[in-house]
Amino acid sequence: PSGRWVYVCDLGADQIHHLRIDDAHNVEFVASTDLPAGSGPRHITFHRDCSGRTFAYLASELDNTVSAFAHDDATGKLERIQDPILASPPGEPLSGPGILPTNRTTADTSTTSSAAKHADPPG
Repeated sequence: PSGRWVYVCDLGADQIHHLRIDDAHNVEFVASTDLPAGSGPRHITFHRDCSGRTFAYLASELDNTVSAFAHDDATGKLERIQDPILASPPGEPLSGPGILPTNRTTADTSTTSSAAKHADPPG
């Protein structure tokens, strides 16, 4: 949000990497925020409230959750402020008409993707 930090979602490592940008526009790795194993972080966005506090919201692809963090602009730290919540009801298909194809599994973490279970025949 301040232009001083870049956050990289690492789906394979289940981490968010924190990179600091200095006044000379050099980029330096600072730290990583660990996430639950198998969560698959995909998208992160930030929101500054009317009091000036900044929060980050993370969508995790593999476990179909949304997580919320407090953001410290001085240190770049992301501090989880609640347990991850399901982005859709358990067992709901995550593909089909009107549903974006970013999540390919169901919240029950089955090995067969929801898209494969509910695929329409060709034609």
